[in-house]
Amino acid sequence: MGPAFTTDQDTLGAIASGRPTWTVYYARQAEIQPAPRVVSRPFTDPAPAIQTYPAVRPGPPSRPLTVLLEACNQQAS
Repeated sequence: MGPAFTTDQDTLGAIASGRPTWTVYYARQAEIQPAPRVVSRPFTDPAPAIQTYPAVRPGPPSRPLTVLLEACNQQAS
């Protein structure tokens, strides 16, 4: 696992200081200050479909995870 999430600005700083990469980052643009080596591009319409894979502990899902998975399944339908 990576370092704990702190603030949007710190997270973008960590992304900027690492090797070149890209990521989908959901944050309101008004809250993000410009950072060297970080470029923000809005999605086009329609937004691209992004497949994700949650990493979770083995065993039965917790109630919050169950709620998240149900919400994801509803969006996929």
